[in-house]
Amino acid sequence: MRRLNLRRISKVLCFAFSMLLIVGVAYAQRLNLGSASGAPGTDVTIPITLDYEGKTPDISSISVDIGFDPNALDYVSIEIGPVSEEAEKEAMANLVSSNLLRVAILGYNQNVIQSGTLANITFHIKSGASGQITLYNTPSASDPNGNLVTVTGGNGQITVGQVQYPTLDLRIDPLMGTPNAFHFTDNITDPNGAAHITADTIVTGTEAVDIYVKCTYPDGQSAWLYFDADRLLRFHDEPAAEWSNVTFDELTDYALVHGAWWFDNSKKDEWNLPIGTYTWEITVVKAGGSIDVPEDIVQTDSATLTLE
Repeated sequence: MRRLNLRRISKVLCFAFSMLLIVGVAYAQRLNLGSASGAPGTDVTIPITLDYEGKTPDISSISVDIGFDPNALDYVSIEIGPVSEEAEKEAMANLVSSNLLRVAILGYNQNVIQSGTLANITFHIKSGASGQITLYNTPSASDPNGNLVTVTGGNGQITVGQVQYPTLDLRIDPLMGTPNAFHFTDNITDPNGAAHITADTIVTGTEAVDIYVKCTYPDGQSAWLYFDADRLLRFHDEPAAEWSNVTFDELTDYALVHGAWWFDNSKKDEWNLPIGTYTWEITVVKAGGSIDVPEDIVQTDSATLTLE
């Protein structure tokens, strides 16, 4: 009778177990919660994503329990993600308790859901919240036949901080003449023939802004400068932002006013501007805010130039 070689059997079992671990890691399906940051009193959106990590897609319905601190967060809404929509699913959410949100991705079909964003969950950060808020993730899933599919998932995180809007240097760069006085070249369409106004970053901001530009002519008339439907930069009677939803970092530099844009549209064929003083008013507004609401205004500045 042959003796069992326990050492050899042990080595074989260890190798087989290690191979199972490798296969399990390679084909681990993950349902992850994303991260976001915001200030108290604002809303933040957290994505729920599915990643098969190399495995053949086989999930047709999903449930995710999200635990959170009700003293720091309020659930606001859920929005379906692209991969759920492509699989003809619905995204639903229900507050099981004050600190537990249950999300379901399912439909009246057995369509398999691909990797990508399943849904976006919006929370409201309560006043007084601070630091890091963890969103605890307990995911589950099933295949088209109703069999449970093993999934893992990472927790989400919300970082609470103060909103930082940028501080901009709204300055006049004289390309000819002296500051606050300039001369056109022979051709008004020459972009190097006049001063221009730029917005450069002094202090970077985490929050986006809209920038409004208003010109008052020597005769007292005013107009707003922004792009029309044809993407042409023109003057208009009603206010609107020239630049929208802009985030300023240390390298951001926007041209707001250029010499070739100074003429009134009604006079553009005459190439003849009134002599006198032009006043430019630059207003920086919270992205999506209103120039008529004082609380939405981040910064204002003005520049006066004289055409001689």
